[in-house]
Amino acid sequence: MTALNILEIFTNFGIEGAKGADSIIKAAMFATGAAAAKMVTEKDAADLYAAYRTGFDGEVMLSDNLTTDDKLKVQVSCFRTFLKPAVVRNGEIHGRALQIRNKIAVDQRKHSVYNGLVALNRVQIKKGDKPLTDAEIRECLEKTAPVEKGELEKLEALLATIQSADDKFGGLLDAIAAVERRIASVKRIAELAAKQDDSDEDGTQKDDLLDIMQKVNGAAALVH
Repeated sequence: MTALNILEIFTNFGIEGAKGADSIIKAAMFATGAAAAKMVTEKDAADLYAAYRTGFDGEVMLSDNLTTDDKLKVQVSCFRTFLKPAVVRNGEIHGRALQIRNKIAVDQRKHSVYNGLVALNRVQIKKGDKPLTDAEIRECLEKTAPVEKGELEKLEALLATIQSADDKFGGLLDAIAAVERRIASVKRIAELAAKQDDSDEDGTQKDDLLDIMQKVNGAAALVH
């Protein structure tokens, strides 16, 4: 098979895609097989994708155009993952991935079929020569349930929110600390009051507490 024949095949894939078929997946997996047969390499990614887009768009696209358009560069980069050596050596992962994906509930799938295979390729590239296990493939394709935060994580998140608000508006942490100190003071006074009646001191405490609460309310109004 000549290079011209191969480009024609990819153009035909593009024509199919323009008619509504999800032929980019076929083209990508064909590219992996062609690379395994030593007919193409990852250096041919731009030419192969340009041939596909020529068929898809109905007008000639030169591979040089793919290096100047940011969106097209990303698309070529995704397509090139199917031609990376680690993926070519383990091309069977694509068939396994499609089978595993079919067993995953639609609302639990992370990606479209094509984007899922691209994500799979990138994990395989990182892993190297050893093929991905079924569990690793499933992890690439399936959404993970959110992990319930523990009490410590919730408190740390709350603290971070307060600190952020304090950085923006100022005075909030000081007001909170003042309230905490006053709470401790009021508790101590209550304990003393149980032993002796000191109404003057109690009145002073109430005035101080009112002043602090006014500051807290002012800071809280800024946050909202």
